[in-house]
Amino acid sequence: MLVLASLAWACGSLYSKHGGMPSSPMLGVAMQSFAGGAILLIAGLFAGEFRGLHLGAISLRSWLALAYLIVFGSGVGFSAYIYILHKSTAARVATYAFVNPVVALFLGWMLVGEIIKLRTVVAAAVILTAVLLVITAPHRALAPASVTDPVPAPGEV
Repeated sequence: MLVLASLAWACGSLYSKHGGMPSSPMLGVAMQSFAGGAILLIAGLFAGEFRGLHLGAISLRSWLALAYLIVFGSGVGFSAYIYILHKSTAARVATYAFVNPVVALFLGWMLVGEIIKLRTVVAAAVILTAVLLVITAPHRALAPASVTDPVPAPGEV
């Protein structure tokens, strides 16, 4: 399921680069979020996920965390992703998947005092270095096939 989801995300990213998309990134985010939410709501109903749900048991802090994730994690983050996807290559834009956990790690440290060990800092440095190499690499266009290259006949190889 995770592989299928990743494949669908990659296909959608490549399609959105050249396909017909809404002119407003926020409209695109809203449409995708609504469609995804509706599908997950239906799947949750069929899976019986709402049997043990008691809305009164959810704390204010949890509701605020959910609101933060909706606004910044989905709305702002995905809008930025779509905007950058139209300005850069898909390979460079895909580096967000490596940078986001590093940002979340250090936000947790700064905002709620999570403990970060040395090996985590080293891992974050390796990740950021790799991302830096990807985004600073010169963009190479694919060379067109030469007209003089012989085309093998069927059965020849």
